[in-house]
Amino acid sequence: MKKYFLPLILIASFLGTSASAQVFRGGGSSGTACPSGSQYKGNGFCSSSDGKQFFRGGGNSGTACPSGSQYKGNGFCKSNDYKQFLRGGGSSGTSCPSGAQYKGNGFCRSN
Repeated sequence: MKKYFLPLILIASFLGTSASAQVFRGGGSSGTACPSGSQYKGNGFCSSSDGKQFFRGGGNSGTACPSGSQYKGNGFCKSNDYKQFLRGGGSSGTSCPSGAQYKGNGFCRSN
């Protein structure tokens, strides 16, 4: 079995298949609402269909998404690619760590 494992991973990567799907807490008043592009997996968790990152929206409404992402419903944004988004830091909420850049609405994205 070991000799088949690495070729399977390589084939999956060439086909654009994610090796692991992102799992995250659902939204809504029940905690079971999942955004478009994800499925409810039970016990209050959703799973990304394609491995791209889902994260809570920003702004007063909780629906503001940074550049490079789009709003998918139920208070969630989804990355347009496989780069990681994180909340900005500092007193202004716009400071990003080394290796990341500010993308708006209080979010940084990895380079």
